[in-house]
Amino acid sequence: MKSALLRIGKHRLTRNITAMYLMTAVNYVVPFIVLLHLTRVLGPDLYGVVAFASGIMMLAMVLVDFGYGLSATNKISRHRNNRKYVAGLLGGILRVKLVLIAISAVVVIGYALLTEKYADYRLVLMFSILPVLAQGLVPNYFFQGIEQIRYLAGFEFVSRCTYMVLVFLFVRHDQSYWLVPVLNGAGHAATLVFSFVALYRLGYWVDLRNQRMMRYARQMNRGYFMSRVAVTAYMNAAPVLLGLFSMPAAVGVYQLARQLYGVMQTMAGALSQAVYPYMAKERNLVLYRKLALGVVAATLVGSVVGYLLAPTVILKIFGAQWSESIDVLNVFFAAIIVHVCAVFAGYPICAAVNRVDVANRSVVFGAILYFVMFLGVHAASLITPISLALMMMLAELYVFIHRYLGIRSALGMISVKENT
Repeated sequence: MKSALLRIGKHRLTRNITAMYLMTAVNYVVPFIVLLHLTRVLGPDLYGVVAFASGIMMLAMVLVDFGYGLSATNKISRHRNNRKYVAGLLGGILRVKLVLIAISAVVVIGYALLTEKYADYRLVLMFSILPVLAQGLVPNYFFQGIEQIRYLAGFEFVSRCTYMVLVFLFVRHDQSYWLVPVLNGAGHAATLVFSFVALYRLGYWVDLRNQRMMRYARQMNRGYFMSRVAVTAYMNAAPVLLGLFSMPAAVGVYQLARQLYGVMQTMAGALSQAVYPYMAKERNLVLYRKLALGVVAATLVGSVVGYLLAPTVILKIFGAQWSESIDVLNVFFAAIIVHVCAVFAGYPICAAVNRVDVANRSVVFGAILYFVMFLGVHAASLITPISLALMMMLAELYVFIHRYLGIRSALGMISVKENT
């Protein structure tokens, strides 16, 4: 028994999962502490403005990521021993990302200068590009691809703790709200520096001279890019949509619940990211099935407990002014169960059965469904935090059904081969 546990502990998948969960804990425990501080200092209106700027930042990050979080992870995982190939790929991706950052900056700053609704908040909107500039260049996909997740955990710890300390030092009253994206960018800048130092210490490098690899990097992930745009559309567009069609206070109410949902959401996402390169290479469906069932069961229990405790927690920790977030959070407790099922029917298992196209298509159609629902809600003048949370859950439900039906036959064929 002891030897079996030791083997499990030494397994590289176990180490990757442990590191990813440590990274996730830091990634959301620290922002949760920051959330408590900002909601108390800024109040619903100004926090809503900051959340709207954060939503713009998230949309810009999707453009800059360009799907490399999936496609480059897969390529590097398969070719990790060919360091010249990896160096060329890293250089090609970096050059593409610099162009995309420039485009994002023009769009974000242009909107900030032209908007009338947020004319009093132009500065915070313009500064929202700073985290994109730093975070967009961090080669997370490289460390995931070579299955060195512990480095990412360390980088995330430095980034988030730097951000937290700076926020507590400099955001002490509501007029300093515009500093939030600046300080967030400073935290990600620290991660950027440490990540490239670690990359070179691991014996890899970045080749910026290879023009062919830049073209290859630009063309290799069109399906992945569309899928990332689609996921962001129905997962993270709500703060922007509320900011455009409602009031900042509504954005704040939604975003408070969304941040708490994010803590739950990324626990499954962390496991999926850690398993993805392993499944792409090893295709261990038996182990994956056990992991998926365990996480779904734990999520179901956690959702019930969260639903029972949410009213007390929100009122005692955040205060009565945030009571409207309780109903939104209750929707998210149901949504997280659907989300976990969709995640585990997604990229890791689709990569194992060579059906990544199913995962990509599912989120594209899910995003289309989301915006069709949004048009209906907008026409009926029913745009509220609760309606957008319900729309997101329904889009996720569609994604899960699409993925399940798409890979069911492939899984059946593999089961037949294993039994013969």
